[in-house]
Amino acid sequence: MFVNLEDIIDAMEMTDPYSEFFLNETTGEIIMVSETTMSRDEIEEIYDQLDHDGYFKLPTQFDIDDYNIPEDFVSNLPHSEAKDYLENVIAGQDASDQFRQGIESYDLVDDWYQFHDQIFRMIAENWCIDNEIEYE
Repeated sequence: MFVNLEDIIDAMEMTDPYSEFFLNETTGEIIMVSETTMSRDEIEEIYDQLDHDGYFKLPTQFDIDDYNIPEDFVSNLPHSEAKDYLENVIAGQDASDQFRQGIESYDLVDDWYQFHDQIFRMIAENWCIDNEIEYE
């Protein structure tokens, strides 16, 4: 069975410090476990099921290292005023908001999303390869 890579990417984009996603290799089903929306008993019940039914834990927010993706994006820009500005922004406080404003000001929003999507796709593909999961 091939799993849908877009489903994996969608789950990766929704991950946060309080949730994890698991993929059933056989069915392609993705299960979310969330500390913020589930009781401890519900979480334990799901973890018991996951242990027995061939689920694989998808990359978490910490595996993805979402904070370094803007740095990688900026380092790949050609030398320009935009690159200089964004390098300063990501080195400072409130980097996320200022980064967003910077890419909007320099008309780089589409480039940013394309880069971000490529990184997530690469992480998802590598995860599938590492776990010997066929994807489409």
